[in-house]
Amino acid sequence: MKADRKYLIFMGIIISLLIITLVAVIIDQRRYEVRREKEKQEEEERELERKKTIAALFEKEVSEEESEKEPGVEETETIKERRETEVKGKRMIGADPDLEGEILKVEDLPENILFVGDSRTVGMHWAVGKNKYKWIAEAGMGYGWLAGTAGPMISVSANAGVKLVFNLGVNDPGNAGKYAEYINKRIDKWDKAGVKVYYASVNPVIDGYSNATNEKVDACNEILKRELDERVGWIDTNTYLFERGFNTVDGLHYDEDTYRAIYGYILTKIEEEEANDAQTE
Repeated sequence: MKADRKYLIFMGIIISLLIITLVAVIIDQRRYEVRREKEKQEEEERELERKKTIAALFEKEVSEEESEKEPGVEETETIKERRETEVKGKRMIGADPDLEGEILKVEDLPENILFVGDSRTVGMHWAVGKNKYKWIAEAGMGYGWLAGTAGPMISVSANAGVKLVFNLGVNDPGNAGKYAEYINKRIDKWDKAGVKVYYASVNPVIDGYSNATNEKVDACNEILKRELDERVGWIDTNTYLFERGFNTVDGLHYDEDTYRAIYGYILTKIEEEEANDAQTE
């Protein structure tokens, strides 16, 4: 009788533990589902904002086109055609010498810069020649390469005092939000480690000469500027190039002078920020 009672008690404990475990599993599963649903909703909201940004840019260009029409004169040139004509007819001839990117003197160059980018960064590295900086760049790459291949390499090189300069997006402008998310998830770690992060904007193309378009480039930059953490320094090389002028070899990749101008502009902006930070300390 006593043995039966002990057996019943033992089985009761086992059953209670199984019930408790099952309840815990159900609760965890529900929490996971709620969390995933929340993340999905947040991603949908971000995607909606990105679509709104693209739509707003398009509406802005259309309104600008309408405002430029002369009374009684039918407008036959599209925004794309006008922009291509402007680039090919003016900017392709030569750059404004007053807006040349300055290559700083050796003693004024910022220290410890790590450039991360695609084929345009590869081209810039080639154009400036031998230098004291580190480069992680590969042709045709985008977000997948950054997250899978470049990321571990950055982790090894991003030590205290490093200025980390990203210049990606022209190959996959639709991933602008993912680039921002990737950097934002790591900015606390980089900030605590003494790493300063910069994002050099996605730079212009010549519409019709490559798969990328300036509309996509503009939309990508708008998303990056809006979603990147405020601790990420924004270097607007895109606006600089449209003001200065730029030359390409295929509509997408630049000539040596343009690459050197971009390089000089980035270094100058980093040096300016370092000087401002030194004055405020």
